[in-house]
Amino acid sequence: MPKSSIGESLPTLAYLMTDVVGSTRLWENNREAMALCIARLDRICERTFEQAGGKLHRSRGEGDSYFAAFGSAEAALTAATNFLIAIKGEPSLHEIVLRIAIHAGSAEAWAGDYYGPAVNRCARIREACRPGQILVSEAVYVLGVPSGKFAFKDLGMHRLRDLMLPERLFQVLHPELPSEFAPPNTLTALSHNLPSHPTSFVGRVEDIRALGEVVRSNRLTTVTGAGGAGKTRLTLQVAAECVEEYKDGAWFIDLAQSARTESVLPILCDVLEPGI
Repeated sequence: MPKSSIGESLPTLAYLMTDVVGSTRLWENNREAMALCIARLDRICERTFEQAGGKLHRSRGEGDSYFAAFGSAEAALTAATNFLIAIKGEPSLHEIVLRIAIHAGSAEAWAGDYYGPAVNRCARIREACRPGQILVSEAVYVLGVPSGKFAFKDLGMHRLRDLMLPERLFQVLHPELPSEFAPPNTLTALSHNLPSHPTSFVGRVEDIRALGEVVRSNRLTTVTGAGGAGKTRLTLQVAAECVEEYKDGAWFIDLAQSARTESVLPILCDVLEPGI
């Protein structure tokens, strides 16, 4: 359990995040029945997480979600698989489908909760999950394999939504759980050539929001500013956050590689490869 001091670094822990797929629709269809389902789901979650040695914290993200921290990757993997198996055995929860993500790393303790890049990365992996799937990071895979209790399917490298370093994702396999899913819902599966960056983009939240609104409402947007102000990094971040909204994707074309106007078209064609 994290202490209340601000900014205190913690040892490596395994973080588990879940949410209910389509919870908004389920609430709208039958609020009373959904309330009973969630109450039952809460009890199963508390029991399975506690039995695995985890500490359940406040929800993270939209909808009905759970966030927990465990002292080891093995404990988090045990909790995740047992949770899904328990739900599968409850007839009253036949409409409830979860997606679960696990990541291991060091976080910051603040006001009795966990924060930092490791927690954020776990949330991004949860976004990549398909309904009914358990996805884990390479760190969890490395820590979980030695126990011999779990099987994994290597899904390869994937770019997560906010352009952090790509993550090698693994699907947890269990004989009592589904094993076939569509590819993870990541930037890798989208049409784009946006470069990865070695660090996450910190700050300039208002700039990202404002530029995103302009891009979404205009066919052409020009960003100007002094050299070194971070125009390219800002626009790449906005492009990454908007890419899912455009069926043809988002493409980075570096026109600075030529000062001659007649070479612009070949540069465009080299990146976009139009079928003409």
